[in-house]
Amino acid sequence: MNQTEAKKIIKDTEYLDNRILTFENPEATAGGRQYCRVIDKKYLFSSTDENKKQGAVKIRFKDVMTGKEFMEQLTMVARTYTKKVVKEVDDAKAQLLVLLMDETEPVKSLEWVMARFKAEDPKFFETQKHKIETYLFEMWLESKISRSTFKSKNLTVYSIRK
Repeated sequence: MNQTEAKKIIKDTEYLDNRILTFENPEATAGGRQYCRVIDKKYLFSSTDENKKQGAVKIRFKDVMTGKEFMEQLTMVARTYTKKVVKEVDDAKAQLLVLLMDETEPVKSLEWVMARFKAEDPKFFETQKHKIETYLFEMWLESKISRSTFKSKNLTVYSIRK
């Protein structure tokens, strides 16, 4: 890969800049998920790309739970996190934020959020239900919502950050 191709790939993946991305990782501290913020993307001539050719575009992450930094192939990450996937995540987070603005319910537990989300948009809920807790955690990491855990009642409560 040459530098011109790398610049094009970096430009085409601007939608990933400064995002928190979630990866499945059984060794992660947060329940099998690794939450990482995109720090930067760059071309490294000293690295090899997925086709074992000289020069690769790398994306640098910081694990927000441990503070450790690491790099991955940008093309691999971009295949997993396409513009469509990122838009679906953003849409789901926007719907969750609207639900959390509801002033009628003082205690917004995960169960309450799931039930309301299912009632509001059942079709979208079916495709996203296994990711809702991850989205809520990401929004908490992004400081969009607050999250309180009460161990005595085994309850986590979410609310809009004011």
